[in-house]
Amino acid sequence: MQTKDAKIYYEVYGKGQPILIMHGGLFGSTVEMADFIDKLKSNYQVIAISLHEHGKSELGSEPVSLEQRANDAMTVVNAVTKESIMVLGFSDGGFSAYKLAAMYPERVKKMVVV
Repeated sequence: MQTKDAKIYYEVYGKGQPILIMHGGLFGSTVEMADFIDKLKSNYQVIAISLHEHGKSELGSEPVSLEQRANDAMTVVNAVTKESIMVLGFSDGGFSAYKLAAMYPERVKKMVVV
């Protein structure tokens, strides 16, 4: 998915209420969240993204920020669903989830931060 500054890699699994999964920092990617994805995909539509500069997502040219990550995530979410979403954020993905909910409160109905 092309965002303002980079291509963001994402995967979609299952059907049902959409839940966005955001991985931790440093070496995080969708692979890190495989156990969550496997457990949730039978009851939910799981949207798993690799945040800016992680996994198969591009680095881009702008400095990485929580606002940028929130905007990238919402670009992906908008491409997948128009529904309000639940968000599961782990570590750095949790900080990104907080920013996402602050910037788009009408789209985030529930959030779990680990």
